[in-house]
Amino acid sequence: MRGRPGACHAGRRRPLSLTLIEPNPFRILNLAGERDHADTFGVLMRDYLGDYDRGEREAARRIIDFYGGPGTFDAFPPKVRDYVVATTPVNVRDWSCAAGFEPGWDGYRALDLPALVVRGGDSPGAMLRISELLTERLGNAQLATVDGGSHFLLASHPAQVAARIVAHIPAVAA
Repeated sequence: MRGRPGACHAGRRRPLSLTLIEPNPFRILNLAGERDHADTFGVLMRDYLGDYDRGEREAARRIIDFYGGPGTFDAFPPKVRDYVVATTPVNVRDWSCAAGFEPGWDGYRALDLPALVVRGGDSPGAMLRISELLTERLGNAQLATVDGGSHFLLASHPAQVAARIVAHIPAVAA
């Protein structure tokens, strides 16, 4: 097993920290009693899955424009739009599975390690609230906002995200 670090110790290593970039465990909004924000995701998911079930080729446009703002899907280069369309079935599976993911607050508190939650300042209000709730409930978390960014931070603001992660490392080392 030489050359495969960790292969013999799978599951035995505790991570030193957790970095969440634009996390979207949207069911956390239900736990917090945030009905308006929770309903945003309920309607979004219902409409997205409905579009997909009706065979709408660009059903993912609804999701992309929600996270990135109106017109985001159309602004993508054709190659990216084609990729999004081609991978929509996988994304639909992800959304369908996420609908049932609702651990209690104890599940979040159990992640007792330094955490960094990075969000885009221009993200939808429901996403901003999810980041705030996660930061509060994880117990040992910092919230970092990238001004001018949205859900697609890794594509639009990679240097700013990397800087937030680098700044977080001393907290982990301590």
